[in-house]
Amino acid sequence: AKAKVQAAKAKAQAAKAKVQAAKAKAQAAKAKVQAKKDVVKAKKAKIASSGPVSARTLFLKQQAGKGMSFKQVNEKYNTLGASEKQALVNQAQENLAKRNEIRKSLKKPATKYALFVKMNFATAYESAKKQTNDKKAAFKLATRTVAAQYKKQ
Repeated sequence: AKAKVQAAKAKAQAAKAKVQAAKAKAQAAKAKVQAKKDVVKAKKAKIASSGPVSARTLFLKQQAGKGMSFKQVNEKYNTLGASEKQALVNQAQENLAKRNEIRKSLKKPATKYALFVKMNFATAYESAKKQTNDKKAAFKLATRTVAAQYKKQ
């Protein structure tokens, strides 16, 4: 009888450990997803830090918190003079340039293979098109050819 009780306790302990392991695994998966989301949020925030990239949104930002509705701000924007609008357009273009620089800095550099493909794929595709009329087959053939050329290096 004692052995049965101990076996039941061990079985319960094992089940409990299994449940805890599953919970830990689920928690780790959740943390991984959250980490990915945080990275994306940080990236978006960094891009947005360049400021508004259109004259209208720039004007809207400037008028924010002055107790006007969107409709009123829109009407005010439409009544602006050309020189005032041009100043906003210039500022928005500067912001767009900043945003593009930020985007460029966030990009991963191209791999050696990607650069090799960029340089050699067009010619391989053209020669493959001469061999077959089917564009899909030509693409596959060109891909294989370029991969083989890369491996030969």
